[in-house]
Amino acid sequence: MENVLRVAEIKNPEVSDSWPPESMSWEITPQNEKIMFHKILLKTFLFSLVLTISSLGRIHSMDVSSAFSIFFWFIIFFAIIFAIIFAFSYKFPFPLRSYQFGKDELAIRKGDKTGQFSWGDFDYFYEDPDEQNNLRFGFQGAAYERDLIGIRGKIFYLKLKPKNFFSWLSPVSLKVHTLPENYARVYDFLLSNIVV
Repeated sequence: MENVLRVAEIKNPEVSDSWPPESMSWEITPQNEKIMFHKILLKTFLFSLVLTISSLGRIHSMDVSSAFSIFFWFIIFFAIIFAIIFAFSYKFPFPLRSYQFGKDELAIRKGDKTGQFSWGDFDYFYEDPDEQNNLRFGFQGAAYERDLIGIRGKIFYLKLKPKNFFSWLSPVSLKVHTLPENYARVYDFLLSNIVV
């Protein structure tokens, strides 16, 4: 029942008369992924800054100079970490990601690796659990999550059906990155092709 309500909330009305489509495809270029990564890094830094400021307001037993000292060193520490991550993002290239969803199968490419799967190969799919964890932070977490979806879309995991005993022990999920403009359509497409 919950899935039915979610589809109704996010389905794009422009495509509802021809839904589900026969196929859809998109790609995320290395340049686009680098831009998305840098925007997410900046948003994460600002989000951690907001959380730090809000937590400083809750420390009643500290004097003002100690609180500002902790805040100052926190900012310096995280600025250095984020600067290092930012610099490494220029050193290591992002792979080209392309996705082709058809009526009977899907093909995914990440860099030089490619894979083709039948829709029957999957048990179910789910959204990135980290997105749900962000909502634990209340209003700030919800705003942060909306910003992330606006930058990079959503991430879905497609759980592969186990083929042997060892695949039961370590389940494998296929990761699907979407774009901000197509995540609702991808969700609807997955929901219409993966029988839960």
